Order: sequence, then C-alpha cells, then structure tokens
Amino acid sequence: MISSITTIRDNYRLIRQQLSKETLLNASRGVVEFLDHALPKGEKIGLFLSLDELPGELDLSELSLRLGPLAYSSRVVSFKRREMEFYHVLSGERLRDISELKIILVPGVVFDLAGHRFGSGYGFYDRALAESPNIEKWGITHSIGLYTQGELPTEPWDVKMNRVVTEHGFAL
Repeated sequence: MISSITTIRDNYRLIRQQLSKETLLNASRGVVEFLDHALPKGEKIGLFLSLDELPGELDLSELSLRLGPLAYSSRVVSFKRREMEFYHVLSGERLRDISELKIILVPGVVFDLAGHRFGSGYGFYDRALAESPNIEKWGITHSIGLYTQGELPTEPWDVKMNRVVTEHGFAL
C-alpha cells in the first residue's frame, strides 16, 4: 500500500507544481472568499500560512487578515519529533491548548470525497489532530487536488476531514 500512497502523492504533487501562478491565485481567492462566509464568526481558526512559496499551495494570508485576532497559524516546532503547534498570527504567542480552536483548515496534496487526505507525508497534522478529536477539520485544496477515483488508501493513524473546501465551495 505504501507504494500506491507514494505514487498518488507524487502524481498530485507534479500536477500542483505545473499549475500556473494565475490558476493558483484564482483558486486561493476563491477559497478565501468562500471561507470568509462559511466559517463561524467569533471562533478561533487554525490555518496554514506558508512563509515560502510552496509549489501548488493555496495562499490563505488574506483570510488570516480577515480573521484578525481569531487566526492561528501552524508552525513546525520539531521536525525530528514531527511536532507542530499553533501561534497567534498577530502577536506570535503560542496557543497553549489546541482544543481552543473551533476549526483547523488543513492543507493537503490531495483529498478524496470521503474526507481522507494525503499531506506532506510527515504526519504533522495527523499527530496534532489526533490529540483533539473534537476540533472540526476542514481540508483545503484547489479543485485539481480532489481525488475522484474512489477513496484514497489510508493508514490507521490518518485523520479524516469533516469537510473539504475548494474554490467552488464544499466538496464534502
């Protein structure tokens, strides 16, 4: 099964890397506009903000500005231990308890319509989300990142998304 996971992830990474900047920008804008209306007001939201341009990654920086004091960004604190924490976007203060977040917007390389995802392959989000099962998990991707040939193969530690969001709205 590992080889099929790797093959699917690698194929979708290649597709994402070939997206034009304009296509990616339009998808990012669409996702941000949709989430701006779909997210519950007044709730703390966790999200991924890339400091570097990652090929094919959606840009949620505009959403973090709109959320203002309610936005918390994920940050890898130990690559070796595969640990990630969330920090307040405006103050930089570490969130002491991840369960304070209502929703975490989870990036991924590919999502299926049942809520399974392939991320980077390092398990950062799976580890963090397993500790707080009551947090809603919304996968975010552009429509090209939807796997429509059935369900993705999964491992026992994979955390399923409650929703999957694209530039066209909820796919799940």
